[in-house]
Amino acid sequence: MYSSIRWQFHKFITPQGIDFRNVLFEEYFNQILNKELLKFNYDYSVGFVFKTFIKDFDSSAIEINSEIELENYINKIVTNLLFHKKEIFPKLLDINFLAEYIGAVSFERKAERSVGGKFPVHLFKKIAILKLGGQNERYLEYKEGTLDLIKSYAIRKPEKYLPSFREGFDKLILHLENEENPFDNLTLT
Repeated sequence: MYSSIRWQFHKFITPQGIDFRNVLFEEYFNQILNKELLKFNYDYSVGFVFKTFIKDFDSSAIEINSEIELENYINKIVTNLLFHKKEIFPKLLDINFLAEYIGAVSFERKAERSVGGKFPVHLFKKIAILKLGGQNERYLEYKEGTLDLIKSYAIRKPEKYLPSFREGFDKLILHLENEENPFDNLTLT
């Protein structure tokens, strides 16, 4: 897990969020991902904005005018991170909890949950998490939505479209729907 704060405009700081990596899922996902698409999976983490988990946290740029204000601000972030490191992030090692987190938003709001990677791999990753974590209704929604996006991408951006997008999608779906779920009754570590 890592987090960052951005210092800008001489006196303003902005929390950038939290990134969390589920190593076992990523290793599994990379094995079933079409090899031509591995280059689109450059960021192997699930990303969270501070306000997702820290309800009373203002994630906008904050003006800092003294060392004491900066220290108080950083202490608030550290306190919250330590709480979430102990109480929330271990749950993200469980594929079912991770699938609930990803599936908490509809496909139309998919950008609200980051899992790393570029199009279409970031969507493939969400599809795999949803299927493996038992979120079947959301899985079907993301599966259909992703297929529609791949088809439209081929028309809208033919210069960037690769046949491996559709091939990778088909391979992923075939695997998820026909192979045993390795995460059944397993908490990831």
